[in-house]
Amino acid sequence: MLIDNVRTDGLGYWDEPTSFFLVESRLNTDQFAAKACKGLSASEDLVFVFDPEDKSASYFGAVKHVEVLRSFFPKLKKVP
Repeated sequence: MLIDNVRTDGLGYWDEPTSFFLVESRLNTDQFAAKACKGLSASEDLVFVFDPEDKSASYFGAVKHVEVLRSFFPKLKKVP
């Protein structure tokens, strides 16, 4: 129901993550994402990290529609 409530046909939409954390860190986006993803499985886990200050973003795991995510976050990088 939540998905139906927030989705608008014809506009960008990404619904893959199922958990949300708001975290303050001294690390940059790439460093924080690498730390957060340590020991996770790229086939089973999905992580998205965004820094609202500089608009940088990183993701980890099997994102089905990277192009949609990138349309919202042009500085998007994949965590190695």
